Amino acid sequence: MSSICEKCIEDVHLRKTLEFWLDEGDCCECGAVRTQVVTFEKLGSLAADIIEEHFTIGEQEPYFGGADDDKVQYEQAGQPLTDIVQDVLGQFFKAHDAIVEATIDAGNVGIWPPDGDEPFFDYMYNYVESTKYTDYLAKWNEASESLKHRSRFFNRQIQAFFTDVFQDFAEMKVYNLSTKKIDTAIATLDAGAVLYRARRCMELGASDEMFREPLRNVGPPPRSRAQAGRMNAEGVVACYASLDRETAVAEIRPTIGSYAVSIGMTLTRPVRILDFSILQRAQAKSLSYFQPDFKDQFGRFKFLRNLANLISQPVIPGNEREYLITQCMCEWLSYATVPELSGVSFSSTQHAGGTNIVLFPGEETEPGASATAFPISYVEESITLSYLKSVKYQIIELDTYTSKDGSVFVFRDHE
Repeated sequence: MSSICEKCIEDVHLRKTLEFWLDEGDCCECGAVRTQVVTFEKLGSLAADIIEEHFTIGEQEPYFGGADDDKVQYEQAGQPLTDIVQDVLGQFFKAHDAIVEATIDAGNVGIWPPDGDEPFFDYMYNYVESTKYTDYLAKWNEASESLKHRSRFFNRQIQAFFTDVFQDFAEMKVYNLSTKKIDTAIATLDAGAVLYRARRCMELGASDEMFREPLRNVGPPPRSRAQAGRMNAEGVVACYASLDRETAVAEIRPTIGSYAVSIGMTLTRPVRILDFSILQRAQAKSLSYFQPDFKDQFGRFKFLRNLANLISQPVIPGNEREYLITQCMCEWLSYATVPELSGVSFSSTQHAGGTNIVLFPGEETEPGASATAFPISYVEESITLSYLKSVKYQIIELDTYTSKDGSVFVFRDHE
């Protein structure tokens, strides 16, 4: 038997693509006889078309052979063809090797090596994703320029962009490469979870008021003192916090010789947040190469992965206008999503392994309110005074290799 029945094909988009190619036969996957099947040759042909469109042969990358070997060696980037075929078809079949052979045969039709033709499909090659996808980063930059120079308060381009980027994000399921499990981009922080917030303190005397009323003086500021940040416009209060005290202190970037006061705040109710770090770690395993909008959706997915890097960059004093786009994004997320989000989380760039939380203010916020705008309360006796004695910079001298054309490669041993 050299065919598989439609019921054994898990990818619904692939199954729909095969509707016109089914014939009566026996299935080598489940053993069904005289049923609707597709041949290995057709599966291989479809896989070959997808691979040619979305993949390219991996480049040879230099690396050191070992700790005692300073000789430059090369290794091809990417995954072997057998893995690529499995990813494209969305599952592993019992006759996987035969389907890979059918893919090679279909993809190399018309190739004649004795005439100097080089086959694209070969067990010896590794393959990497090509970059021929919709460029959402360009759309992000265009939207940012639109906010800065054209229309800031009534901007249809911004609304259309965020509606497109975050479409169905509440149901978005992504494959987590670290845990090998399916995660959702929406996380819930339970009531009782503790967040940490810090404030700079240039001299000891300035900490007196903070110790007398910790939440009022270290917690979110009142509207009159709310400065523009990466997630909020000037005058709009947002609660910036972290999941641990060290990250909270690192995020305020105190200078050497200064003090920092930090407190713990407990959530008084559960909150729903959009976790950008999940998107950052995820792979697009939930997409099918056979769905009609694959290119656009994959481009969107790649952008969402990189969005965590875009929003986590520190605000440069005097250059707050560059953050209009992230401020607008958070405002859109807080008001335009159903059900509503209470905030976002993302990885800290100031403290490795740390996580930052930004809580949005509720609509019931009263004029002049700060901490009362958020579901938080002060953790008794959690206030801490810290002194920044020194900052340790971890500097790694990278081993590089310069090719004949002047290209500089960094050896992966130091990534």
